[in-house]
Amino acid sequence: MRKVYEVVILFLFSLGPVSSMVNWYVQSPKIVFGGHVTLFCNTSTVRNSCKGCPTSWFGGENFKVLSYNGFTASSSKYSLTTAADGFGITIKDFTENDLIYPYKCSYGFHSFVKHLTLDKNYEYQPSKDEIKTKHATYNSMLYVEVHLKKAHPEPNCTAIFNKKDITSELNNSSRQIGLFYSVKLRLNITIKGYSCKGRLQMLCRIGSKNLRVFDNYVSYTCHDVLITTKEMKKYPVILILLPLLLVLLLPCVCCLRVKDMRDNILRQCIQW
Repeated sequence: MRKVYEVVILFLFSLGPVSSMVNWYVQSPKIVFGGHVTLFCNTSTVRNSCKGCPTSWFGGENFKVLSYNGFTASSSKYSLTTAADGFGITIKDFTENDLIYPYKCSYGFHSFVKHLTLDKNYEYQPSKDEIKTKHATYNSMLYVEVHLKKAHPEPNCTAIFNKKDITSELNNSSRQIGLFYSVKLRLNITIKGYSCKGRLQMLCRIGSKNLRVFDNYVSYTCHDVLITTKEMKKYPVILILLPLLLVLLLPCVCCLRVKDMRDNILRQCIQW
């Protein structure tokens, strides 16, 4: 009988807001995609008149039950909190899909529903798969391109080569697609003045975090032939083998010269 009663109450809760004496808000200081976001239902105005009333959250796809009286529909996605003035639900691994639907908190017969929206203070840090890099050299020039597929807010990036700030050489182009920015960083500098080697770093400030989007030690041979990163891996081997080949060939050259001298002496003796 109690289960039937709870189901009836739960059904009534899901019909819509009965009053605005409770309300929920985003308790997290900011929404960070990939992180945890907590919604808090404030029940302070009705707390004394509804002691022991059941609590619940609705939302997500098909506006389903997310929690009821301390139990969640999915512990891997949601967790619950309680306080003297209300109760909360934490959405784990927050994604764009969590923004699509409205959320509703209910306390007894009091409930409040609204869509979860973003203000300007939200962050999206690109994953490793969302950062693409490529680089090469040509005619003593180093070319680097970094593509951040998704980021927010707009990144503020710097470039450092051998501890020298070369941000002025960095070309930054970005465009906003939906909620996020797509950013391309391009760098084209001569490395002849650095003996064609050194450490190149690109750092981007995205919201509250610093992200290292490129960090590579450049060691190229400066000439007019295009050398890619893959090809450069062969050069250390060549540099090791070249002296060995010279050492092996030197005795052969000497022997040939001695043989030539001996043959010349024999020919002269025969002529006499």
